[in-house]
Amino acid sequence: MTLGSGNPLEINPTVTADYAKFVPIYDRVNAIASMGTGLRYRKDRLRKLEPSVGEAILDLGCGTGRIAIAAQEMVGPTGRVVGVDPCPEMLERAKALGLRETCAGSLEDLPFQDRTFDVVTCGYAIRYAENLERTLSEIRRILRPGGRLLLLEMFWPEGAFPRLLVAGYVRGLAKVTSLVGSGSRRSNAMLDHLWHAVDAAAGPKEIVSTLERVGFVDVDFDMTGCFLGEITGRVDS
Repeated sequence: MTLGSGNPLEINPTVTADYAKFVPIYDRVNAIASMGTGLRYRKDRLRKLEPSVGEAILDLGCGTGRIAIAAQEMVGPTGRVVGVDPCPEMLERAKALGLRETCAGSLEDLPFQDRTFDVVTCGYAIRYAENLERTLSEIRRILRPGGRLLLLEMFWPEGAFPRLLVAGYVRGLAKVTSLVGSGSRRSNAMLDHLWHAVDAAAGPKEIVSTLERVGFVDVDFDMTGCFLGEITGRVDS
C-alpha cells in the first residue's frame, strides 16, 4: 500500500459536523478549560521529539493548527509541516492562523506515500479512530526509518478518588469557566462531546499494545497530572 484513497468528507460525518460548529470558540474554550496551559504543554511534548531543521512533520487531527504552526518554526523554511483534519472549517481556520500546508483526510486512510514523514503527532484525536490498528498501521507506513510518533490523549485515571476529582472538574468547573469565558452556550456542548469521546475511546494499554503489534519500537506511556497521557514510539532504523 502506498497511498490512502478514502473520501475524508464521508468519514464520521457526525464528528466533522460537530467540530464545524465549534470552530469559532474552539481555541478559546481549550485555553480556558486547560487554565491557559494547554498550548504550552503540547509544545513542550513536541520539543521532546527534537524536531530538526529540514524535517517533515505530520500533525493528525490538527484542528486549528496551533501545534502544526509551532512545528513550522522548529523545522524552519527547509522543512515541511502538514496538518490533516477531516473538518474543512478547522483547516480554513488553521490556514488563516498561518499553517502553510493542510490536507482533508481521515486517521484510517492517509493520503501520503510510504516513508514521507520524520515525525507524526496526534493531539487528542486518536480517540476518533474507528479502527485503531488500521490507524496506527497507516502512521507506521508513512513514517521514515527512525521516525518518531507522539500521541497525546486524555485518559480517565485509575482509582475512585482521582476519577471523582477529574469528573468534578470536567463536568462542573470546566463547564462553568468555559461558559463564562467564551460567552457561548456551545462551550458546554463542545466539552460534552469531548468527554463522551474519551469515555468511548481505547485506553492506554490497548494503544501501547497495538503500537507494538504494528511494528513500533521503544513505545512508552506517561501520565501528567490526573488525566493527560503521552504515548511515544519510533520506527526502527
